[in-house]
Amino acid sequence: MTLPATDFVPYQEAPVRNTPALVLGIAATTFGVLALLFCWLPFVGTVAVPLACVGGMLAAGGFIVAARRQFHGWILPAGGAGLCLIAIVVSVLVTGSASSSLAKKLQLQNEPALKSQLEQDQRSPNTGRIPMH
Repeated sequence: MTLPATDFVPYQEAPVRNTPALVLGIAATTFGVLALLFCWLPFVGTVAVPLACVGGMLAAGGFIVAARRQFHGWILPAGGAGLCLIAIVVSVLVTGSASSSLAKKLQLQNEPALKSQLEQDQRSPNTGRIPMH
């Protein structure tokens, strides 16, 4: 027994189109990852801020495009925006902490009274201990 010939075509998924929101999301994510690579380095990490700002603008463009298309493809711009925001925050915190530490060390070196007090505290065996009576 043979089956009759039919024009049966198996189910095929629709091809994925590169929508503008997807392309902008990929670009924003790329800039976010690049910014995250540099943000951990004090003072050099300030290079991450412009990279993250460009990525944030691309993510905002991706959100606008996704909003006009019933929010199809909004996840990748959201991820890129998140990476860019994290890179900016980490860069500011790391550079701020390093500059604060450096400023304190320079201030101690420039003020002789504080320097002599610091040296005396370092020589004292009870440094940082509360005296017990």
